[in-house]
Amino acid sequence: MSRCSFEEVVEECMGYQGVRLDRGISMSDCSVYELDHEQILQASVDAYVCFELGVWVRLWEFLNR
Repeated sequence: MSRCSFEEVVEECMGYQGVRLDRGISMSDCSVYELDHEQILQASVDAYVCFELGVWVRLWEFLNR
């Protein structure tokens, strides 16, 4: 799955359909004092998915080798 998009990984591994990352939001300025709703939502979804996939593949076992 290394060549799959974020959306494909989420659908295949987690079973969630319709999860999308917007490139414009991903590349927006996150150093501003107040983030807008879309920036917060996208960052939250990205962090949650990465955490869940890390748990799913037991990523910590690879890091402790």
